[in-house]
Amino acid sequence: MELLKNSIINIVETLKKRIESDIRKEGMECNDTLDMVLRAYNDYQRDERDGVDYLFNIKKNGDVMNCLMSGLTTKDIADLYYESENNTTKYFFYHPYNHPTPEPIVWENLRELLIDELDTILYSVLAFPWVESYREIYTKYLSDYIVDNLFIN
Repeated sequence: MELLKNSIINIVETLKKRIESDIRKEGMECNDTLDMVLRAYNDYQRDERDGVDYLFNIKKNGDVMNCLMSGLTTKDIADLYYESENNTTKYFFYHPYNHPTPEPIVWENLRELLIDELDTILYSVLAFPWVESYREIYTKYLSDYIVDNLFIN
């Protein structure tokens, strides 16, 4: 089992380097890789951590409704929207226990947070590749590589 453990750790480390490189290379304006990792990060937060560090999107009605039902005010929402248009990303933390006041996140912090969380996300991707957001990463970084490079014809 130790060999399997080490193999999985090596796969995660290799994938992490590749995904981090893609996130940094794509930049801020159009970062498909970051968006893909963010979806997986949020699924992990929701499913495994009761949403304590879930990143809400001020421009998604469902996220705003959830926050309003959890105690945010319309003024909070308006302030977050204004900040997202002028100073921050459209993402913010809010959780009654972990983030009792909304915390907008700037681009650099969003990028670094998701890169820092890649290990956890990638273990989830390997453990649960059928979860839609995990499957997206699994397909792009594992399945496609295996099919293109390792199948013997």
